[in-house]
Amino acid sequence: MKTKLLLLLLLAIFSVSAQTPNVPNYVPVNGLLVYYPFNGNATDQSGNGVNGNPQNLTLTTDRSGNSNAAYSFNGINSGMSIYLANQPQVNNTRTITGWFKASDPVSSSAFDFCLASYGAVADSFKISFYRKGYLDVNFDSQVFSSQKNFFNNEWTFFAMTFDDNTNVFSFYINNVLELTGTVSSFTNGFGGICSIGKNNSNNYFEGSIDDIGIWNRTLTQKEITDLYESGNPPNPYTSIPDANFEKKLIDLGIDSGIADGKVLTSNISTVKFLDLTKSNISDLTGIQDFVSLTDLNCSQNSLTTVDVSKNINLTTLDCNNNRITSLDVSNNIALLNLSCYSNQLTALDVRVNTALTKLDSGSNKYTALDLSSNTALTFLGCNTSQLTSLDVSKNTALNLLDCRENKLTYLDVSKITTLKELYCQSNQLTNLDISKNKALEFLNCSKNQLTTLDVSVNTALVGLYSNSNPLMSLNLKNANNLKFAYLNLKDNPNLTCIQVDDTVYSNANWANKKDAAASFSTDCEQEYTLIPDSNFEQRLIQLQIDTDGKNGKVLNSSIAKIDHLYLESNSIKDLTGISGFVSLRGLRVSNNLLTHLDLSKNTLLDTLDCSKNKLISLNIKNGNNIKLHKSSLKFSNNPDLTCIQVDDAAYSDANWANIKDATATFNTDCTVDFVVLPDTNFEQKLIDLGIDTDGLNGKITTANIAGITSLDLSNSNIKDLSGIENFTALTFLDCSNNQLTTLDVSKNLALETLNASTNQITTLDLSKNSKLKIVYVTNNPLISLNLQNGNNRNFVLPAPTDKKAASLYTSFLGLTTLSCIKVDDPNYSNANWSKIKETTTTYSATCSTLGIEDSVFDKAVLYPNPTKGEVNINNIALEKATVYNSLGQLVKTFTLNSSNTNNTINLSGLPKGVYYVYLINKDAASAKKVIVE
Repeated sequence: MKTKLLLLLLLAIFSVSAQTPNVPNYVPVNGLLVYYPFNGNATDQSGNGVNGNPQNLTLTTDRSGNSNAAYSFNGINSGMSIYLANQPQVNNTRTITGWFKASDPVSSSAFDFCLASYGAVADSFKISFYRKGYLDVNFDSQVFSSQKNFFNNEWTFFAMTFDDNTNVFSFYINNVLELTGTVSSFTNGFGGICSIGKNNSNNYFEGSIDDIGIWNRTLTQKEITDLYESGNPPNPYTSIPDANFEKKLIDLGIDSGIADGKVLTSNISTVKFLDLTKSNISDLTGIQDFVSLTDLNCSQNSLTTVDVSKNINLTTLDCNNNRITSLDVSNNIALLNLSCYSNQLTALDVRVNTALTKLDSGSNKYTALDLSSNTALTFLGCNTSQLTSLDVSKNTALNLLDCRENKLTYLDVSKITTLKELYCQSNQLTNLDISKNKALEFLNCSKNQLTTLDVSVNTALVGLYSNSNPLMSLNLKNANNLKFAYLNLKDNPNLTCIQVDDTVYSNANWANKKDAAASFSTDCEQEYTLIPDSNFEQRLIQLQIDTDGKNGKVLNSSIAKIDHLYLESNSIKDLTGISGFVSLRGLRVSNNLLTHLDLSKNTLLDTLDCSKNKLISLNIKNGNNIKLHKSSLKFSNNPDLTCIQVDDAAYSDANWANIKDATATFNTDCTVDFVVLPDTNFEQKLIDLGIDTDGLNGKITTANIAGITSLDLSNSNIKDLSGIENFTALTFLDCSNNQLTTLDVSKNLALETLNASTNQITTLDLSKNSKLKIVYVTNNPLISLNLQNGNNRNFVLPAPTDKKAASLYTSFLGLTTLSCIKVDDPNYSNANWSKIKETTTTYSATCSTLGIEDSVFDKAVLYPNPTKGEVNINNIALEKATVYNSLGQLVKTFTLNSSNTNNTINLSGLPKGVYYVYLINKDAASAKKVIVE
């Protein structure tokens, strides 16, 4: 009897021991069914004895660096099965938590990577990832998804709870609610089968998994937080690998003792101001844990990179005088002051830093600077860089602008009425209008190409440096010359008269501020009109209108009564001075080199011929347009002219429509930039997309398209995409399923994706699009395709190539008329792109024709065209002619006599439509369009 009692006692003790959970104190034991810490094995530490059955798993390092403390899943045939007899069935309450580190399965052809699943046969419940790294949570046929990429090779905490009282599930990632929703009743039972890293359909997870727990209840938010925070203890130290950085921290009393390559994170997490100037620091690793930092000065060091992506509280960053080549401040939206001058930056993006009030970024290597979002700027320094253009139209709060020593040819500061200091010297400016900048106190515009300068309305001006320009007119008469304390007017060899308030005062005080040839006067405009264009003045001399020699001006008395001017074919580039011809009625200035023509002051005009120039601006809004006779007007052959400023656009459209180029429009205000859209279907599509907002009028404002990055024009019956070149911000363009015969995207330099499939394009040159990664041009009758853009190795290709699959990818399949594709490296393309082209297509770095030249094809004559059947091909020897329809399908082939230069083919029997006849001789070919009636 005693023996039996002793045996029962031992069994009871063993039973209690076996049911005692062996889990960390932060793991809730109430309702705990299983817990797998994977410390060397798949043993269940919940006390329930439900050990896992691992298949093809490998022990690996966990998130704390402990060896053999997590399992690695190979994504091919590995996983762990669990038989959990008391698993919550159907839609009963439950929680599952754990940690995962997902790899990016580049080489895998699978589309589903299962993290965990329940169900004996079908997956009643599943947590998995789509191949792009997107998270999917399945409840039978219900799927809830997160469009974030979790294939980041980082340890990530997850927790999923389901409450059977509300049928609501919640899914947390790193203690942040990622997905939630209401679940319908389950139709499939669970059984006792649970799988980790796989499911019943053999969708395997690739990466590492650790600390899996399952409960038969819904864990509280606090319990989930404890699992995340206690299971992810922060490192008490921050690594400071740069000895000089750490020495500076010791000197500042932030670190202590001897340098050991680290600092207590608690010592730096509350630091708000940090001055590291002149400390010979070359590596700022560790700065990321200064999470409270608002002011960082790391200037005058030896830094090549600065990572402030974690310092989201920064309001001031000064990193000037280093060797930094790139700077990312996209996370620092609180930034007010950024000083990064004297570095080696090739680009600077501050578009998200809308709070910036000071940007000092000069002495770098960038060629462009987008400031359209930085409307709060009061200080801008972008001097001594490589800028060729600068748009400050949105920076209306600026007090100081320093853009000196760049390559600027144009600068518009008219909207910055608050501007007090302007430094634009040492550029290539030909014009500078500061009439709106009445608060201006100091101006340095020296060493430019200015011919005129007027500061007569700038009464606050105390300093002006306009030296070293080809000035011919300078007006300083602002009624406040006594304020001038700083003045340099020298080295302006064409300047003969300077208009001032008081000649006596100027001679007494400024005699050494100017060239000896220039004189001061209170009225320099009384006698002369400036003629800056030497060819214009030479023509006036030939016409005996200008009688005082070539000096850049003409006597007003000589031009006051001139009523007709004949200036054709004189290579005139600038007609400045024409406004002084107050009696002018007729002007003929065709076949010159004019880019701008302003006749708004010539109110008596009745005859005008300005055809065959290079005009981009024409203003004839003189208040008297009805005097201009249609028979005496010519504006044509100015291909770059898009807007003609007139008195009444409706009147001009009704009376002058056929005397201009089709690309030009009449408008009462051409200061608003427009882009001409000749194809009405193109414009209608832009209206439908909400991009064009002023109706169907053949144009769209440049402002409306400036920021468009993605454009879908598919299935819109578009025949002409003229105007697309002005969508300069485009990264994505879909113009598929249209009627395009040509496509020019050479100006769309930001383009990354192009879908031009199912059109009628025969030639496509993408060599200028250096950022292009996806080219989809199937179903086109292409005979020429140039992909030599220097970026071929980054093209996105279809699986199973060396690039990840995408919904849209590069392919040249179906281009049966294309014999050669011009690429960066034929060896690379042959090795990696062999399956995305036709077998008859080759890759080449030149695609040079081996047979007859294109010029020979140009001499070929095809007639009649349109035709009802027979087509004669004359003036060329051919071996063969092939005929394709507009879909790129081969419909006829003709073998010809190559010894005969006159041949005939018969297209009778073909449906009406557009066809492409390919003329072939040896390795050379050329396409001709033929219409069958």
